[in-house]
Amino acid sequence: MRILHVLKSGNIGGVEKLCLDMAVKCPDYEFLFIKDAGTIPNEIKKVGNKVYTFFPDEKLSFRKLKQAKKRMDKMIYYNNYDAVVFHHGSFFLWALARYIKKYFSWLKVFIYIHSDTLPLLINELSGFRRRRRKLIKAVENCDGIIAISQYVKQEIIKIKPKLEDKIHVIHNGVDLKEFSCKGLKKFHEPIRCIYIGRVTQDKGILNLVVAFNKFQNATLTVVGMGDVIDECQKLANEKISFVGQRANASKLLSTHDVFVHFPLANEGFGISIIEAMAKGLLCITNNKGGLPEILENGVGGIVLNSLSELETTLNNLDEEKTLKLRENALEIAKKYSIENTIEKLEKVCSGK
Repeated sequence: MRILHVLKSGNIGGVEKLCLDMAVKCPDYEFLFIKDAGTIPNEIKKVGNKVYTFFPDEKLSFRKLKQAKKRMDKMIYYNNYDAVVFHHGSFFLWALARYIKKYFSWLKVFIYIHSDTLPLLINELSGFRRRRRKLIKAVENCDGIIAISQYVKQEIIKIKPKLEDKIHVIHNGVDLKEFSCKGLKKFHEPIRCIYIGRVTQDKGILNLVVAFNKFQNATLTVVGMGDVIDECQKLANEKISFVGQRANASKLLSTHDVFVHFPLANEGFGISIIEAMAKGLLCITNNKGGLPEILENGVGGIVLNSLSELETTLNNLDEEKTLKLRENALEIAKKYSIENTIEKLEKVCSGK
């Protein structure tokens, strides 16, 4: 199936990694990055898929939007796409989505609601409400919404109940071959914990660093970059290490025991949690957004009410129960393969 995936930029993140994994499996998928920022576009090119860029390292504007519309006209005319899917939460992308559906009514157009768009749905500040109206207008004029979890679907229904029939839930998937587990090993002493994601305030990473500074029997590796990285490094003691962004975190996960994630904001889904589960790590997170939907407390991992419970939890892990959670996690992760995600996406795009 020929699907054009449209993203604002190509920085390493859950959305971009999802698209890279799709590219590996689907040579007919093409990718448009409005801005060529980041490393993912080059990674997709290496796989062999077609990659387009409109405005490398340029600021977006109304004039750029008009130019983008003209360029997309040519792309759609010559490439015979079955569907166009818009990923990032962006005024620019939503305007393009509405335009394409208006002038190419036969073409299936979908808006993917990832975690980056979630704040628009749940924040009641006036600025967010204005953006939300822009998003809803775009969605109403397109063929449907792809929500990354049941939690995200319910948040959309809260603000626009009439959209329920247009929402399709497709959980994010990972390449299980890349994140395969070669056997469950005993935990290290001290316990090696790892966080993978953006190093930003909403991810709760500052609180995580402060907490681990006090822990006696655990270390923390932080994988990722963000606007509070400098502050985190200043706060961290010798038990906390920062390794920057990694396109492939599989090897790092193999050398750790526990994946920790305690965001301050509700998240739609946690693709890095699936990667950690597939590698056989014990996953511990908090009760935010769609995270419990993946883990299910006491089944595939541990869901805590607050970060204050983490040290006690780590110090009192029962070896037999922990092993069972990790075994369950390996089975649960199989449901979130990139192949399953692609199959569901193509069913939605084909109208089946």
